[in-house]
Amino acid sequence: MTTSSISGVWADTLEVKYPGRGRSIVIAIGVTCSTIAFLLHGMQHIVSTTTTPLFTEPRWHITLQILYGMSISLVFPVLDGLTIDFLARSDQRQNYGKERLHGPIWWAVASLILSPLLDRVGFTVCYPLAIGAHLFVILTLVLYDGTTRTQQRMEFTVLSMGDDEQDDARGEETVTPEASTNGTTHERTRLPLVTLIKTLVVSGGAFLVCLTCISSGQAIVDNLSFLFFEGLGTSWMVLGLSVVVKIAFEVPVFYYGEYLLTRVGTNKLMIVGCVCYMARVLAYTYIPFGKVKYVLLMEPLHGITYGTVQIAMVEFAAQSLPTGNEAAGQGLVYFFREFGSVVGVAFGGW
Repeated sequence: MTTSSISGVWADTLEVKYPGRGRSIVIAIGVTCSTIAFLLHGMQHIVSTTTTPLFTEPRWHITLQILYGMSISLVFPVLDGLTIDFLARSDQRQNYGKERLHGPIWWAVASLILSPLLDRVGFTVCYPLAIGAHLFVILTLVLYDGTTRTQQRMEFTVLSMGDDEQDDARGEETVTPEASTNGTTHERTRLPLVTLIKTLVVSGGAFLVCLTCISSGQAIVDNLSFLFFEGLGTSWMVLGLSVVVKIAFEVPVFYYGEYLLTRVGTNKLMIVGCVCYMARVLAYTYIPFGKVKYVLLMEPLHGITYGTVQIAMVEFAAQSLPTGNEAAGQGLVYFFREFGSVVGVAFGGW
């Protein structure tokens, strides 16, 4: 929860110091540390438990889970901030949904692959897949950084050439634009953390309260619903199909995100997500034992909830803060989201 807000500020600071790769550095650190924490869960399958009982103790796994949570929370707000900054360079910020829909699509593919493997092999299959996924992410970041820095150099060259021509015509000395020192032709204004918080609260305190509440409910579903479904009697394949159905309805929401933001706005999108959530969890209570497949009928509402809340949350932070604070802004709204998640899971477990 705390690391989300800190990671955003840290990433924006590094982006100023290392233009084009500062935010990617934070993402790489978060992905690497979370992967290590995940792999350490498997130590009990590698090292003899008779000589190293620590690896089988609950406190070992709880410690690793805390490390994993802190590490992975570095990633998502910075990734959203990086995406918003990338789109803003070409004045396409509201196309965030179209960029974001690649995530749910590949999540659905991964769920279809993992579900039967979990039923047949068990959770040990996740360890080699985690290593492969980590290497793929690092490679993607390297390629993205190279492309971004090349694009920024081209933008700066074009801008400088234009300024030189104008200065030559006026017989004036060339002045380097202030924005170019940050590696971009866009004007950037870095704000202190306290100012960022005040700006967000003033821009939409009620929105942040609503985000906290819906996040508490979503956390119960995301973290505890599979335990509930297992209690009703089901297999991992059915649970995997529930993820696919949910994502099938996330995709159109993300794809038409720009249209929804233009016609409805962030506040009403958040309300739509809340209504869909309430309808879905109420329907869950009527599912009889052994009829878990009825869950699939409810998952479209889950997809709509996640898609609308995610788009509204990201756009709220992006439009509330000036350019140069993309990751910090996302980190702060993630703070409210994860605070709600902590409250939801804590009370949902009773």
